[in-house]
Amino acid sequence: MLDISGHRAQRRAALEEEASKVVEEVKETGERVSMKPMSAFERKVVHDVIAAAGLGSESEGAEPNRFVVVLPPSSDCQFGVRPCFVKHPRARCGSGGVCERLELAERYAELLVDQATVRGLIGPREVPRIWERHLLNCAVVTDLIPTGSTVADIGSGAGLPGICMAIRRPDLEITLVEAALRRTKFLDEVVAELGLVNVCVHRSRAEELHGKRFFDVVTSRAVAPLGRLAQWSWPLCGPNGEVIAMKGASATEEIDRDAKDLERLGVVAEVELVGAEALGSVEGPGAAVTVVRMRRVKS
Repeated sequence: MLDISGHRAQRRAALEEEASKVVEEVKETGERVSMKPMSAFERKVVHDVIAAAGLGSESEGAEPNRFVVVLPPSSDCQFGVRPCFVKHPRARCGSGGVCERLELAERYAELLVDQATVRGLIGPREVPRIWERHLLNCAVVTDLIPTGSTVADIGSGAGLPGICMAIRRPDLEITLVEAALRRTKFLDEVVAELGLVNVCVHRSRAEELHGKRFFDVVTSRAVAPLGRLAQWSWPLCGPNGEVIAMKGASATEEIDRDAKDLERLGVVAEVELVGAEALGSVEGPGAAVTVVRMRRVKS
């Protein structure tokens, strides 16, 4: 009888050894290395080894020739990630040009890499790209938010985007809405440790606040399909409020698909790109965050 489990265990061990050797090569040379084509299972094993070593990795190519590329260690300062995070007129800077908000962002990044990962709030493969793919992406969305706004971040999870917004924009009053106890405990700890006086954590579902709380802006990131998200978010908007939902490449398709749900709510939705300047300096030309903005239909 074929020992499938035994073969897979042997293959896993061989892949882990191969990935470890490539990691050492990349650390020594500082150059990216492309590995040979492999299956989805094999790529996952390799990605996990690379992430555990503190490097980044990407999958490239089309099946069945898809392969893993191991990326060299990057300096956040070298690529300008951290300066971009606080490059906003309302990010208060201290004497000598040292930005006090940047110190908070760095500590939050440490908490995400450490505690949030241990608690299962952030996947281990996200650790090498915490700044580029998470903190910076969330922070630039504040460019769309007016001064002094009240903001609800629904389904806040580990605090993305709400905590990032609060750090970059101390003029905003932010409420993190999260139903899961293990997540709200983490959020409470983050808010306390960073001393974020402009943030409060509210444990509940968004719909439980309908008719009780109203905000200038309601945000979210990868929470639900657009139609359902609108039903949760829009009732929380004040008279002149709007929804700013972080979405991916399918944003336009979601608007078309859920058009009837949006019409019933009396809102109009449009796709907007934000952060092109900041993200372009980090990830290259064309990089930007895709958001869906929902506003009241003008009568």
